[in-house]
This record gives sequence, C-alpha cells and structure tokens, in this order.
Amino acid sequence: MSEALLKAIIKLFAIVAKEDDVTEHERIQILNFLTEHLNANAVQSYIQQFDDYCDSLPSGDNHDEEEEIKNIKTICAEINKELTQQQKIVIIIELIAIILADGEISQREKELLDAIARAF
Repeated sequence: MSEALLKAIIKLFAIVAKEDDVTEHERIQILNFLTEHLNANAVQSYIQQFDDYCDSLPSGDNHDEEEEIKNIKTICAEINKELTQQQKIVIIIELIAIILADGEISQREKELLDAIARAF
C-alpha cells in the first residue's frame, strides 16, 4: 500500500472512531489493522497520524455533517484509485469492527458507514 493510501484509510478510521469519542477498544482494532499490514516501525507512525487526525476533527455536535460527507467522498475517491473492490470490502469490514469495538452503534455511525460504502 502506498503512503497516500494508508493516510486516506487512517482518515476514514479516524472519522468513524471519533464520532463518539475514540475508545481503547477502537484504538486496539486500528492497531491490529496496522500491525497486519505494516512493519513495527511504521505502525507507531501511522497510529500517531490517526491520533493527530482525530485531534483535528471537531468533536460532538460541533461538526458540519455536509462538510464531513464531502470530506469522506474526497478520501474515498483517493482510495478508489488504488484498491480493488475486494480490498474496499476489507476496509468496510475493518470500519464495522471499529464501530462495533465500543459495543454501540449510533445512528451517525451507520450514516457514516453508509456514506463510505456508497463512495466506494
């Protein structure tokens, strides 16, 4: 995977995880994904990028939903250039695992997942 692709995937993970505050279980899910796809040195770099991107996202009700969907479409367009349909399904499955990691699925998380799936 290219660096640009990994950054795009990390951004999607952050958007979904940040929706209801990033839990330890969600972080572990993301670490597991990174560990499966990267060497140990790179994992730390990408988890830091995840944390930085989460910090840059508005929290709670402070976000503009239209802007967020527009951002998702832009990120997915980058991913669409490099991944096959099967690889995109893997990303969707990972996103579902992140959503399920905290034991709750909010309506907004469903909406975000739907927007990502449609963009793929």
